[in-house]
Amino acid sequence: HGCGWLRPGGPWPMTKRKSPSDERDVGCDEVAQEGSRTTLTQSRRQRLVAFKQWLRATGCWWDQECVDICTGSGIAGWGCLARSAIKKNQVLFTIPPAACFGAVWDGAKCLDGGTDDEMGVDSQERVATMLLQEYTAGPSSKWGAKLGILDFKAPCPWTWPEEYQKLLDGTELEPVLKAKAKRLAEELCNSSKLQELGTTFQDYAEACAVVASHANPWYGTCLCPFNDLLNMGSYANVFFDQEQAFTQCGSEGDTAVVGRAIRNIAKGEELTQEYCESNSELLYRYGFIPKFGGMPFMLMDEDAVGLPHPLLVEVARTFLPTSCTLETFQQRRLEALKFVGLIGDSTWEGVDRVTAELQKDGVGTARLVGACLFILIEDHLWELCENALQDMDMIGVEAVRENGAFRIRHSDEDADSVEADRAAATLICTLMQLPPGKVNGIQARAVKEGRGDKDVWPMLLSVEAQFPIHPNLMNRAKRLAREVVQRRKSMLSPRCDAATASERDHALGAMVCELASTMKSIETAILDSCLHALSNNRLA
Repeated sequence: HGCGWLRPGGPWPMTKRKSPSDERDVGCDEVAQEGSRTTLTQSRRQRLVAFKQWLRATGCWWDQECVDICTGSGIAGWGCLARSAIKKNQVLFTIPPAACFGAVWDGAKCLDGGTDDEMGVDSQERVATMLLQEYTAGPSSKWGAKLGILDFKAPCPWTWPEEYQKLLDGTELEPVLKAKAKRLAEELCNSSKLQELGTTFQDYAEACAVVASHANPWYGTCLCPFNDLLNMGSYANVFFDQEQAFTQCGSEGDTAVVGRAIRNIAKGEELTQEYCESNSELLYRYGFIPKFGGMPFMLMDEDAVGLPHPLLVEVARTFLPTSCTLETFQQRRLEALKFVGLIGDSTWEGVDRVTAELQKDGVGTARLVGACLFILIEDHLWELCENALQDMDMIGVEAVRENGAFRIRHSDEDADSVEADRAAATLICTLMQLPPGKVNGIQARAVKEGRGDKDVWPMLLSVEAQFPIHPNLMNRAKRLAREVVQRRKSMLSPRCDAATASERDHALGAMVCELASTMKSIETAILDSCLHALSNNRLA
């Protein structure tokens, strides 16, 4: 839930981030530190004092015995340090809804969600419009003290000049940025409030970037003090949560966002939180890719590269008889392959494509080989697979043909995962031509293996090794999988270097080139690990 923005060491266009030694002239709060230090500049001191007064006036609480609100001293932008040792589970922050900018709250109680920018939907229109209105109000804004510590620039890729956005072509973010540009233009065009403010496209894009990089999932999406202040850390030590769901909260005192230590924190340590679990989302929502331990990048748990279904079909043309009409041939299978987890809809909002997803350490290669296998089988074999699915006793699921295409209708969401795993086992068992007794046993194994949303395909393909499908068919599927991965990898070239930076803004161009090159290196590393797994038959 923790969201925020690792702020750069200067205004947009983003300048090189300052090192701790570059910031020795900026102190931390008004608390004596060990060794020599200098005071805050007058403007920062005034902003800090005003912010603290505003926090108290709005009912915010922080443990002042343990927490310093800081700027500088090695912190990127604003943040917090541990003034003294902090114990695990200790409450550090309490923030009421009245202090949360953009909270869906009417002054007496929290309202249900239903806003146009709930977390998980990639629109910041409601809160970004409010932000622009407050900045237009200037000193008269009641939010001035809070907004005063926000640098009103966030280097999200959708705010980059168009020629710089093109440097991410070939990465997972290419279609995402195109969808975002379209959405921003539509929101700007359709909003009378934004038109009244005279908002330009760039102004609106940058306001949305500020919201995206600070937004928290409380009270319908808001900028929550402290939750939007803490930076990201490789070993996060603070977690924020809402005490009650906002649909149940009553008066002002009935709910609050609470920040607690999730481990012991040493004196002088920066308070940090998790942002998200993929480098692509960090770049998209916050405008940076972290470097930990001096490494150019670190693969994260949710880093992934998608292989679009049309790419699989395109490459498969070289593996199939010329008499096959692939467009019709594949539509009959698409819904079933999605249901059994071999391919899936893009998780990026507004991106309409179906992909086979790969992750680090070869994760996803078993699903990819399975998808290639069912793309390659001939029509009469697919007919057998369809008939086997229709004959299943599928609880809460109806398998039918509609206009010649196979569809699976869901009526019980709780049963979907179990039935998908049973269907996956049924497909592979049909190709192996196993007797009913064996099929039931493998279905049971698939259901057990799939608990907790685990991937059943590595197990199913290991079963295939015991009861082989036609060897040539499986070998062709693995060759197709390798060829598709190689083709996807080729899309990540050429790399960008700082020499291609625009002369009008060398600092910005150099930063963008570094980020684009790093993003391509991350995706290349994922694909290389999958090629290694495929070559060594270690499917995962």
